[in-house]
Amino acid sequence: MRQWIGIAFLGLIVGGCDSSGLTIETSCGGLDEQTCRATAGCAVGSCTGCGSTTFSNCYDPAHEQGPSCPAFTCAIPCSTLGESDCAARPDCRADSCPTCTGSHEFVSCSHAGDPPVACGLDCPQPQPCGTIETSADTCNARPDCHAVFDDLGVCDCAGDGCCIGFLRCADGPAACSGTVSCARDQPLCGGQYVVAYTSNCYEGCVLKTECP
Repeated sequence: MRQWIGIAFLGLIVGGCDSSGLTIETSCGGLDEQTCRATAGCAVGSCTGCGSTTFSNCYDPAHEQGPSCPAFTCAIPCSTLGESDCAARPDCRADSCPTCTGSHEFVSCSHAGDPPVACGLDCPQPQPCGTIETSADTCNARPDCHAVFDDLGVCDCAGDGCCIGFLRCADGPAACSGTVSCARDQPLCGGQYVVAYTSNCYEGCVLKTECP
C-alpha cells in the first residue's frame, strides 16, 4: 500500500498538479543558470533587451511557461547624439578636435569609457609675408604682417612723404621706435606715415595705424 501511495505522490510531482488542479512547484524552480542547463527536464528562462540577454529563472518546459519578460526602455546610444545632448549624458563624452583657426570643433559622441578620439590636423601654412607683393592692404590685412613704404623717387613733388609708395610686406607687427646703429639715412615719412625700425636700423615708413 505504501508503495502505491509513493508512486502516486511521485506522479503528482512530475505531473505538476495535485488532484485539485493546483500547480505544484517543480524541481527546476530555484536553480541557478549553470545548474539549470545541466539538469535534464529543465530549461533556462532568459530575457533579451537593449542588446543583451539576462538569466531570468529555471523552469520545467513540460509543465510551465517561460518567463514573462518586462518591457525594456533602452538608452539612446551615445554615438547617435549631438554635442549638447551628449554633454548632458553622464555616460557619454563629447569629443572635439582643434581646428586650423585655433578653435575646437565637435566631432563625435563616445561612451565615457571609450578611448580618446584621434585628431588629425593638417593645416595649410600661411603665405610668407615677404612673398605678398599685391598691395599694402593685402599685407596689412594679415595680423602677422605689416606693409613697409618708402620714397620711390618717381615723383616731382616737394614735402616729406609726397612720393611714398608700397615697398614690401614684412613679418610681424611694425616697430615704430628703436635704436639705429647702421649708416642708412632716415627715411622721409610724412602725413599718415611714420618711421619704422628693425633691430638696429631704419626699416622704412609704415602707416601710423600700424603702430601698437
